[in-house]
Order: sequence, then structure tokens, then C-alpha cells
Amino acid sequence: MNTKRAAALFLALMLLLGAGFALAQETTVKVAGKSVSADTQDLVLDGVSLRDESQLIKDLKKLPNLKSVSLEGTGLRAKHLSNLFDAFPGVMFLAGFDLFGVPVHTTMTEVDLGEAEVTGYQTFGWAINAMPNLTHMKAFGATLTQRRYEEITQKHPALHLECTLQFLRYSLRTDATAFSTRKGNEAPFWKNRDFDILKYVPGLKALDLGHNRVSDLSFLRQWPDLKILIMADNAIKDLSVIGELSELEYLELFMNPFTDITPLTKLTKLKDLNLSWTAVADVMPLAEMTWLERLWITQIKPRLPEGQVDALRAALPNTEINDTAWLSTQGGWRDHPRYYVQANIFGTRIYRDWDDPAPETK
Repeated sequence: MNTKRAAALFLALMLLLGAGFALAQETTVKVAGKSVSADTQDLVLDGVSLRDESQLIKDLKKLPNLKSVSLEGTGLRAKHLSNLFDAFPGVMFLAGFDLFGVPVHTTMTEVDLGEAEVTGYQTFGWAINAMPNLTHMKAFGATLTQRRYEEITQKHPALHLECTLQFLRYSLRTDATAFSTRKGNEAPFWKNRDFDILKYVPGLKALDLGHNRVSDLSFLRQWPDLKILIMADNAIKDLSVIGELSELEYLELFMNPFTDITPLTKLTKLKDLNLSWTAVADVMPLAEMTWLERLWITQIKPRLPEGQVDALRAALPNTEINDTAWLSTQGGWRDHPRYYVQANIFGTRIYRDWDDPAPETK
């Protein structure tokens, strides 16, 4: 082989080796200090100490086919993991982390924090964001305003979030079955919009919004199983919606301006009905409600037509009817066993049937 040919072959070999080396460099990238293939789909970085996610985000952008990253034992917390999920929405990051003293994992679908106190709203939000498959979170140690609750649930529409809601001067668990404002005829007097947050308490069976300025009752339709309803001393003119609440057993409507009580005749399970100090024009529709056990119709203004109360008594011989007391709850209204049961229900915020024992208090 002559010298020129040997030199040409040597040059070709060097070029080939250089190209191969360059190609090898192009298919291998550095991620968190480790050399990995640029085609990597499932990356394992377990045990690699990471102070935060900023450099990792830059490194992972070099892996276009990435599907999952295992980050067990890396020290990353809820905020870091949340940022990773936001930066790579199509990638699953696998890591455990601590959430207010409770160990959780990014793969969880259900989390119960028990009574653990949630001391940081941002951390709580980051943690939820770092569990993309989460469908149910119990965190009654988290007290959220309506705005913050909606921020989370709107961002994660598949999430059923159970927590404690904070509104007006109250705190209420989303799993409560009874709620009362527990106020008399004193300011402040709240309106419909002030109780909008109650739509996030779907299991209510007993509701007392007495002594306020509620006028539109359409929001009551979200609780078709209501058993006890107290809407006394409000601004109610139309009872149509109440007539749809077929499970009602106890109803206080005194001190309201409505005149037509016809819708109430559909309430075939009703036992106790207080219509005192209202503007009812005609009480005779009640004559068909033979299932009523107690009926208070005191101080109706203007006066009922003469003879109506006597006719009503004749039609309802088994119903205790009071039309003489001065105050709406006088004459024994608050001496009946069911009154004490409903008072206990609102005190505990736990609904129970009339004959059930009171729940034990902690």
C-alpha cells in the first residue's frame, strides 16, 4: 500500500471515530449529575439529594420522551413536586413527602389527614397539585374561606375535598348534617348571598337560618332530604320551594310576610308547623293535613276570617292547635320533646332521628 493511500485510510478512520464519538455525546445527557440516554422514558433518580427543582426542570427538558421520574428519597417537598408537575404535565413524578405530619405519596388517589392541623394554605395547595390522581381528600384540620376552597376545587374539578369552611362568624365541616346560625332577633341580619357557601355542605338534613333577611328559597332545593327547617323571622313571601321538600317533619316559619300556605299541604311527613305572626290570608288549606301533630297559628295579621280556627279544629281533631299565645314560641311550643331533640341536633351539628340517642360529645 503506497503512502498516499495509507494516509487517506487513516484520515477516514479518524473521521468515522470522531463522528461516532459525537453521536454518542448527542445521545447521552446529564440529569442531576447522572449521564442518561436522551431517549429515556422512565428515569430513576432515587436517593439523589436535590435542594430544589429548578436545575432538575432544566435538565429534564433534554428528555423529550420522558414519561416518569422516580424521586424517592431526594428530599423534595410539596412545593418542589408541584412545580415539577406544572412544568411537565405529561410526566408522572414518583415521590413520598410529608404533609403536616402525615406521610403521603404523589400516586395517591385518596388521602385522609385526620385532624392534622393544616397551617399553610399554600403548602396545602401545592400538595394537592403534587397528587394528580387525587380524587378524595379529607382534611378537616384545614379551615378555608369560600374563595380558597373554590380556588382548589376549580383547579382540580375531579377532587372531592372535605374540610372545614369559614364564613361570617362560623366554622362548619363540609360533612355536617345540621347547621344553625344560633342567633335571635339581633344584628347582623344576613341575606341569601351570605349563605352561598353552604352549597359545599351537601348532606344537610337540618337547617336553621332564623332571624335574618333571607327572601329567595330556591337554594333549599340542593337539600331534598331536609327533615328540620327553621326560617322564622326572615323576608319570605313565597313558600313554593318549601312545598317541594317532601321529607320535612319540623318547620318553623313564624314572623314572615307570606300569605299563601297552599304549598305546605304537600308535606305529608310534617309533624310540627309554626305559622305564628305571619300574614296568612286563609288557613283552611291546612284542614287536609290530618297528619299534623302540632300547629301554631297565633297572632295572624290581619285577623283570620271569623270561624276559620274553629273549622280547622274540627277538621284536625288530633292536632294540637294554638291560636292564643302572644309570642310565637309561647304556649308550650318549646316544651315538646321534639323541640329539645332539634335543639340538640343543631348544637352538635349531627342530625339524628327523633327517637335516636344523643351522640356522645368529646
